[in-house]
Amino acid sequence: MEDSVTGKADAPVGRIGEQLAAARVASGLSLDDIAASTRIPLRHLETIEADGTDGLPAIPYTLGFVRSYARLVAIDPEMAAAAYRAHLNAAPATHRITPEPYEPADPARVPPKWLALLALLLAVAIAAGYGFMRSGRSDDTTIAATASDAPVGTVTGVAQSAPAPAPVQADGPVTLTATAPVWLSIYEKNGPKLFEREMAAGQTFQVPTAAIDPRLRTSRPQALSITVGNTAVPTVGEPDRLLVDQSLKAAALLGRPGVTNAAPGAAPGELVPQVITPLVPQGGAAPSGGPGA
Repeated sequence: MEDSVTGKADAPVGRIGEQLAAARVASGLSLDDIAASTRIPLRHLETIEADGTDGLPAIPYTLGFVRSYARLVAIDPEMAAAAYRAHLNAAPATHRITPEPYEPADPARVPPKWLALLALLLAVAIAAGYGFMRSGRSDDTTIAATASDAPVGTVTGVAQSAPAPAPVQADGPVTLTATAPVWLSIYEKNGPKLFEREMAAGQTFQVPTAAIDPRLRTSRPQALSITVGNTAVPTVGEPDRLLVDQSLKAAALLGRPGVTNAAPGAAPGELVPQVITPLVPQGGAAPSGGPGA
């Protein structure tokens, strides 16, 4: 019989475990189905249907299991929990729930053994690597001390590290040249857009010298050739991968690895660059379109 207010069926007459089992069978569900849906261990479901007490967890957990089971088979969960509590209270003292020292974890949530083994191996590898690194540092300290104690004019086996190369210095504007059709957007960080459109192969855009912190967004960084004055800058991103917020400040570009002072010469038959006007030129309103637009 279904309650017109709650939409849940009243339990039939009988013990609550029997009622839950009967409602489950009427719903076409197996105990495995109930266990999979509620994550209640199967042994606890069997004990509840048998109106037993042995092996159940503490009473609050057991009543929570009863509520979840009842809800799934359309029996009022609070009524079912109250009925099971009364059943537990009426049970002889020798048959009442004795909480287990610990509640076994749900097998579905226990990490597999291979994962625990992998974590152990990883911890051992990290410890071994740390010990090796510490040992290497001790050896370096010994070699350095030996070298410093050697008399003047004595050649030691310690190699002098080469000085770091000086950063490339270049003058001139930042220029982007399309080597293939490419869409790009150039904008001030947290500011207005300076340029946004698709460039054809051979078209060139020069970043305004008055730009404070220009940034680049494109999905084809390999289709752009970037120079600072006459200094070539390596490709700023991976091919066909979205590049967002790439700085176009000269200092940031010149600080990238692989920057050389070689000027990019135009190869025979190369398209003649066609300069595109910025969206917001210095000291004026945005133009309706630039050359090559």
